[in-house]
Amino acid sequence: MSEHVYIIGELFANHPKLRVVQGDWGNLKPFEESIVGHTHLLLVVHDFQNVVKIETAIARKAYATGIQQIRNQRNQSRPFPNRGAYVTLRSGRFMANNDTFEIKSIEFLNVILDTVDPDTVETWISTNDACLTTANILQDPIDKHGDALTVSERATLLSKAARLLHKFVYDFLQP
Repeated sequence: MSEHVYIIGELFANHPKLRVVQGDWGNLKPFEESIVGHTHLLLVVHDFQNVVKIETAIARKAYATGIQQIRNQRNQSRPFPNRGAYVTLRSGRFMANNDTFEIKSIEFLNVILDTVDPDTVETWISTNDACLTTANILQDPIDKHGDALTVSERATLLSKAARLLHKFVYDFLQP
């Protein structure tokens, strides 16, 4: 077991609603067995090279096992048959990423690297705020939060919000 799993296991050993399950991406059987009876899943994958493949595999297994809603930090919805609700919160930038990604350029080069003008306003979020939001969503009824929309569904919502006819907004959005 990795050092991180031990630390997490110790921190949450007595938590009534949380259980740490060790496994690996190649064998999702322990994961499948651990989620039976649950309805919500918080999905966090830290493998940037294989994230899409891993998230899709886990989501498929989760929905097949009875999970009704997945909450993911990334801004992608995975379209596949029998998919349940999928809630994403896409934050601009996490303050904690400065510790992870910026610290080396500051430490070794004495610069902060970016791709935008230095006066560009950027949105930043505390990981604590993101976690609080996630915790609330995971406790809410599944149908309270939205999901992916088709262009037609989005046009209908925009039409209602703008008090316009659906056809006008839908036609307006057509290329």
